[in-house]
Amino acid sequence: MKVSNFNIVIPTETPGEYLLANMMSGAVIGIDEELKEALKAGNIDILDSDLFKSLAALKVIIEDDFDESRKFKVGYEYRKYTVDFPHFMLITTYACNLACPYCYEGKGELFRGTMNADTRERTVKFIKKYVEDTHAREFSVSLYGGEPLLRFDDSEYIMDSCFSWAEDHGISYVTMMVTNGTLVTPEIAETLKRYHTDYVQITLDGPKRIHDTKRFYKSGGGTFDDMMQSAHILQDQNVGVSFRVNVDSESRPFIGELLDELQERGFKNVPVRCGTVGASTQACKDYSKCIKEEEAREVLAEFRDIVDQKGQAAAVIRTHKPAHVFCGFLGEGTFIIDPHADLYKCLTFVGQKNHSIGHISEDGTIPEYTWTYYDWMSRDPLQIPECRECQMLPSCGGGCAAVAYEKHGTFHAVGCYAPYQEMKHQLRWYLEKKLPDRFKAGKIIWV
Repeated sequence: MKVSNFNIVIPTETPGEYLLANMMSGAVIGIDEELKEALKAGNIDILDSDLFKSLAALKVIIEDDFDESRKFKVGYEYRKYTVDFPHFMLITTYACNLACPYCYEGKGELFRGTMNADTRERTVKFIKKYVEDTHAREFSVSLYGGEPLLRFDDSEYIMDSCFSWAEDHGISYVTMMVTNGTLVTPEIAETLKRYHTDYVQITLDGPKRIHDTKRFYKSGGGTFDDMMQSAHILQDQNVGVSFRVNVDSESRPFIGELLDELQERGFKNVPVRCGTVGASTQACKDYSKCIKEEEAREVLAEFRDIVDQKGQAAAVIRTHKPAHVFCGFLGEGTFIIDPHADLYKCLTFVGQKNHSIGHISEDGTIPEYTWTYYDWMSRDPLQIPECRECQMLPSCGGGCAAVAYEKHGTFHAVGCYAPYQEMKHQLRWYLEKKLPDRFKAGKIIWV
């Protein structure tokens, strides 16, 4: 027997006590200094039989001839190419009614276009054909932009076409929407409810006094109050709402103030998630208040701590458990469709023709994928030296391909920031949420 390559050891608040997590099996156990040193040195022969069996069952120790890289490879390929739940993100228009200073889409002016009747039909045909060809029994459609509510008739047409077709074929269908939250009406909320909208995400940029200096109308004036009103309208129709909180260097100190305002307005139970305005993204090429790369993990940790302190609902995105693939868009069955019927695999590159993976033809097919598709889909973290040797590999799957491209000019490079440092905080936060009777305030509660 040998020690797994995918064990990570995290100190707790108690000296001499540690958390050991295996990134391949997802197991988490508490260990002491003696066991930590024994595993580090590979001295597993000194373990008593019961402990030996327990560690073997948790895959902390494995058979001598077991190749964990091959196991990861199988899991990675399975997750990448298995299509159980196709997802289609629709950019019905690049147009927007806001002028956010860091917008990577250029405030709706860098990229232009709105779906017409032809592209709507191509999109609907493509969705139906793809679901049929993959024999999927459920699928989802996300509405994105620009601002999708500027052309809600297009969105409603597509939702109605997909919904009616799915009902006729006994297929489950769900909708999501990402909006700036300035154009929601009771009629729109009722329509979203009718078409099984799971949730609507509204983006905020700090408390009202800061938000209104970043998210403002092209015609002038802040948007915070209008977004709050929209969230209430959606809740009145029992449509789920979540808030994405964009954090830059200016708004970072005021996360708590924003949560106070949300709770004062009755949104304590609405989940929030953190989105860092980061230096390695397109958003920051002409924006001076971006979070530096080395600060990104600190911001995420701060955000989680403040959410906990305020008792705000949190949207849990990732845990320590093996994911194999970092992002759903790195696999088959996920597509972004723009107003020109061009297909993309990542929002970071939408509108950049050299990153399009194909074009939907009149009959709803993709006659031929571009080279970008094959370049994207052939990404293999086992061929990236930093990833191949990383203990975090099963959890992060090599990180974000878009980050890799932005930093290194290729999808075939490491795409993460200090994953171990992030996991130390993420794992402790996860355990305190899920097992408060066993782990609290950074300490193991032995039973």
